[in-house]
Amino acid sequence: MGGQGGALISAMEEIAYDHSTHWDHAFVYVGGGMIVQAEPGGAQVRPLGTYEYAIWSTGILGPTDAQRDKICASARWYALQRTGYSYLDYAAIAAHRFHVPAPGLKSFIASTHRMICSQLTDQCWKEAGCQLFDDGRWPGYVSPYSLGTLLQRTLAASVSQP
Repeated sequence: MGGQGGALISAMEEIAYDHSTHWDHAFVYVGGGMIVQAEPGGAQVRPLGTYEYAIWSTGILGPTDAQRDKICASARWYALQRTGYSYLDYAAIAAHRFHVPAPGLKSFIASTHRMICSQLTDQCWKEAGCQLFDDGRWPGYVSPYSLGTLLQRTLAASVSQP
């Protein structure tokens, strides 16, 4: 995402996750050259367009065909609902990172009523029965960076196995 919105999102990600990265967006490819992504105006179905640094999960994380169909159906449902987007999610994620004892923080981060891009992607996989992270993290505590590093680690592990 470019412009002022993209700059704000990048700044919030750096605060929330303690790093900047070229992985600054996540989306679900739903076929036919279309993606579902979280946007400040709500989840949207958009043409894939050009994502120069896209890293694809296809062939790396390996959902079954049925799971892949469920991932796409969940993504389309969130777009149909125009599921909201909130910059407050970045603040909540940063508060969790800094161990701020805020009542209701875990449920706020886990809420699916509004999600940033990586939360939307992770949630669609969960609804298909695919748990991407097994490290005990809170539901919704996921960034584009954490998705990108998951793909890199999974790919590296599969390449190093005989």
